[in-house]
Amino acid sequence: MKIYVNEQKFQEQIKTYLKVFYSNQAIDFSLSKITDNGINIFVDNNNTFIEYVEKAEINKIVKSNYNEQDSINKIKDLKERTKQQNRQIKRLLYFLCREVTEVKAKWGILTGIRPSKIVVQLMEKENKTKEQIKEILKKEYLVADDKINLLLKISTKEKRVLSSRIKGEINLYIGIPFCPSKCNYCSFTSYPINLYKNQVCMYLEKLIKELEYIAMMTNRGRTIPIRSIYIGGGTPTSIQAKELKLLTDTIRNCFDLSLIKEYTVEAGRPDTITKEKLKILKDNLVSRISVNPQTMNQKTLDIIGRKHTTEQIKSVFQEVKEQGFDVVNMDVILGLPGESIQDVKHTFAEIEKMNPDNLTVHALAIKRGSVLNSQASEVLSEKLAEEMMEVAISSAERMNMEPYYMYRQKNIAGNLENIGYCKAKTECIYNIEIIEETSNILAIGAGGVSKVLNYEGLQRIENFKNLKDYIERHDEIMEKRREFFEKRNSY
Repeated sequence: MKIYVNEQKFQEQIKTYLKVFYSNQAIDFSLSKITDNGINIFVDNNNTFIEYVEKAEINKIVKSNYNEQDSINKIKDLKERTKQQNRQIKRLLYFLCREVTEVKAKWGILTGIRPSKIVVQLMEKENKTKEQIKEILKKEYLVADDKINLLLKISTKEKRVLSSRIKGEINLYIGIPFCPSKCNYCSFTSYPINLYKNQVCMYLEKLIKELEYIAMMTNRGRTIPIRSIYIGGGTPTSIQAKELKLLTDTIRNCFDLSLIKEYTVEAGRPDTITKEKLKILKDNLVSRISVNPQTMNQKTLDIIGRKHTTEQIKSVFQEVKEQGFDVVNMDVILGLPGESIQDVKHTFAEIEKMNPDNLTVHALAIKRGSVLNSQASEVLSEKLAEEMMEVAISSAERMNMEPYYMYRQKNIAGNLENIGYCKAKTECIYNIEIIEETSNILAIGAGGVSKVLNYEGLQRIENFKNLKDYIERHDEIMEKRREFFEKRNSY
């Protein structure tokens, strides 16, 4: 798809939004007006308009509303004006592209990863009623009714969880960037454990140094409350049992775990989970654990590079339940290569037999750093993606689960969303906190991104992604920890 826009500063937003309608096409910007096939976008203070050109003829034109244009022209702040112009362009593209393609674009002009954040802010900061919020989402953001209802349902649950927090508390994320192998859809910071096993001890040594510093600064979580602990990755259970014990023993010694509302380990890959490791986690008071099959179809597991079987998934899940963890989550991905609607139905039929407490349904998002991206895999159509999501929703309902958090991504299958479902009172606090960004997140380990709130707003403090840098330049990492507590203290 060829695009011309008379102001280059809008190109990135336009490209991102057009992917909603032209997911399987490259978006190329032209230096001159399109005269054969493509879209021309003219941003002007008097009249912003868009032309759809096909076979050297202008077939469609959409123009800005006079009142909207006048309102934008009155905005003096350049940043805010550009923001509103971007929204205006997206609205015009929405009306044009819905007409010339078969894509419904149920999320309207929303392309950000946190749509529920808008609703929570409208609820909390502006005290809007549900009816007022519905009106804003429908008229300003052009969101479809079913997505509005989903947002309201999730935001109501989130608001309840967020309202119970203590001012100034933190949520602690501990990153273990090792995996048995890298799945071909993954772009996260992760290192194959077999190639890097000699560096695990050095990595844990630096991680423990961070934990001990945090324990000192928070008085074991007594003077600065720690609401949740989340060990993610990578695959945390890919490290050896003795290494996992060292880590979890350290956490137990560093913090008063009786004060922690939630302690999660994302075990993830079934081929890394053993009875010994599960006992270590349970003995060290881990309350939540994730076992992530992604699919229950063996052919797909082989395609995406997972070295385990569907039978292993079932066996490991049973072992997890026998250990008596409070909550067990399972992750599933919709839109994996080659999967049909029947494959998805099979996956959820198998998940229902296991009956986890939480279910996280991801729509595949092809990232730049993944193998799938380099293979130029085709993105799932909106129609098939919606059908697959309907299967997931029905399955969650049969397991007596409701949606409690969500987020979206660029290049996501069928313009869908990622949704976390839970049984009554089993919501993952950390998942809600990381999405809504309304409290302090302290992330330690390689690739961790801390988020600290103070009078200046939300600020990010990023750790080194590279394992070698994290280990060898750890003095700089410790300086980032000090920076976090200095900024957090002003909040």
